[in-house]
Formats: sequence, C-alpha cells, structure tokens
Amino acid sequence: MSNSDAARGTFQLMEAHDFDGAEALMTDDFKSEGPVPEPVDRDGFLALQRAMATAFPDWSFQARDFSEQGDTGVHVAPVQGGGMPGILTSLGVSLP
Repeated sequence: MSNSDAARGTFQLMEAHDFDGAEALMTDDFKSEGPVPEPVDRDGFLALQRAMATAFPDWSFQARDFSEQGDTGVHVAPVQGGGMPGILTSLGVSLP
C-alpha cells in the first residue's frame, strides 16, 4: 500500500468514525502539521478527530490532492466541513 493510499484510507475511516481502523493505518511516528500551532502526534491527532466527530457527526475532510512527500510523507489538501451551511476553514480548539 502506498503512503497516499494509507492516508486516503485513514481519512475515509475517520469519516466513518472508525478511529481504531484509522489508527491501524497510521505509523507510530505519525505527525500532523495541519491547522494547529505545532505538529501533533498520532494520539493527539486522533483525540482531536474523535472530538470533532462528537461535535460534528457529519464531519467531512473532503480530502483530495494526495501527493507523496519523499519515502515517508504525504501532503493532503482537505476542505473541511460538516454540520453547517458553509465550509469550516478555521477552528479554535484546545486540548488538555
């Protein structure tokens, strides 16, 4: 499975609220450098996604444009939204 295929599958599983399945596709050293102040590890990223799914049950990343970044990385261009008429582009979230 390519890195892009694993990333695509991870997003699909999270949208289906299968976070255990998504975690199984993620590497132990996973880092997300998305719209957060600093990179988030796998556990922090999954905790955030679980919280988003609870707050917005129909949350969708609408992930597209998967591109390989070397041997270990994937860049994804998501358009996030759900539960509202427009597209969510910015969200303040604090984690414990």
